[in-house]
Amino acid sequence: MRWIPPRRGDVVGIVLGVLLVLLITLYAVSGPLGLRARTNYGFGPEWNCTSLGRGEPLCVKKAP
Repeated sequence: MRWIPPRRGDVVGIVLGVLLVLLITLYAVSGPLGLRARTNYGFGPEWNCTSLGRGEPLCVKKAP
């Protein structure tokens, strides 16, 4: 099998594809519904609520 060097369009397409996958992954992790989403859960700013993934969130009141 002969190796054919990639053309400029092939390289640009691969780079854009990798960037698109990285952007989608970054949005999924840190976007509005991502792992680090800040949700109020009905409490004020003096509460620190964390979603555990399953069930209800765990909320702890911040120290004064």
